[in-house]
Amino acid sequence: QPATEAAADAGGVAAAPVAGDGYLDLPASSDAQALAQQLEKSKRDIPHYYLNSEIDLTALLSLRDQLNASLPEAKRVSVNDFFVRAAALCMTRVPDVNASWGQTFIRKYKNADINVAIINEEENAVLMPVIRAANLKGLAAISEESRGFVSDDKDLDFGVGTFTISNLGAFGLRTFTPIVREPQACSLGIGAIARKAVPGPIGEDGKPSLSVITAVTVTLSCDHRVVDGAVGAAWLQEFKQLLQNPISMLL
Repeated sequence: QPATEAAADAGGVAAAPVAGDGYLDLPASSDAQALAQQLEKSKRDIPHYYLNSEIDLTALLSLRDQLNASLPEAKRVSVNDFFVRAAALCMTRVPDVNASWGQTFIRKYKNADINVAIINEEENAVLMPVIRAANLKGLAAISEESRGFVSDDKDLDFGVGTFTISNLGAFGLRTFTPIVREPQACSLGIGAIARKAVPGPIGEDGKPSLSVITAVTVTLSCDHRVVDGAVGAAWLQEFKQLLQNPISMLL
């Protein structure tokens, strides 16, 4: 049976696999088909460009450890919670990114609704639940909502937000360049967190001193119809400053 005949039922649940001579068709659910069509259209129609930056997370990791030391295990915050919090603040500080292309107009949004890509290991699929009005939520609220993404008994909102964060650092990838998902104007890809040596001032012996930092490389994919290079760079600079001065995200 051809792959095109492997259909899903109307409820979004994939039908049974279909075996052929030397292959196996694994039917995609209606949700997976809809996402695939949306991403295909986005990649084809959006004039993408990409900006990346290396960010020192040494202070952030120290702050996270201090916060988590006083919290029960079920309430501890993750590094990804800080990423979501920083992105939400950036959407209000650089509001031209919190927008979408409307062919004859650019629509700007009041709140930052952030899709957070997560891995569904059972279905071997990427899901993108959304945190609504993340700009109005503190770190603790974002963390609590994010923990709910892995709960089996919680109905998740899979609607399209105004921005997406995809963190594939757990797979050891140094960088990740995401597709901008219409109608969003930008999407952020996050790579692995790693320790690295950086040169410091030249010593009396004429050799540079070395210090070790913990850093991550992030990539901002942008829709050039909505966000020009200067605006994208301003957003990424703001994101970097927040992460390197994380105490400001708690105020």
